[in-house]
Amino acid sequence: MSTADAARLLAQRLAALRGHARLSRRELGQRAGVSHAYIGKLERAAIENPGGQRLDQLARALGWPDYHAMLASDELDAPRPAAAAEPEGDALRAFEARQQALLAHWEGLFQEARADYAAVLRLVQALVDRDRRAGGPASASRS
Repeated sequence: MSTADAARLLAQRLAALRGHARLSRRELGQRAGVSHAYIGKLERAAIENPGGQRLDQLARALGWPDYHAMLASDELDAPRPAAAAEPEGDALRAFEARQQALLAHWEGLFQEARADYAAVLRLVQALVDRDRRAGGPASASRS
């Protein structure tokens, strides 16, 4: 591919992306830190060997990671960056999971204590009943 052909492809791609983003040359230039006249020259294919740094600036202003990705794709929308894990969200989820585990643990202990308490009450009641039948201390305190 000749440099003139490459310049024409860049011109078409840049114009399409800028139009899709609904940016004027001036707005894109302000975002990218280049002049609107430079963008106009690129879109007319008047610059055959544009600098990579300026192309990267334009690509980033249009939401692309770099000009290689911008030119290699046929998509008009820039790829969305992978969602980074939110440390606060991860910590909150870990805290909530730990809280649920502790709650389940304490609930289990409470149920065991409740069962033990019921068993102790049954034992005490059995002893009281036995003493009453035998005429022991429980029956004497009631008379």
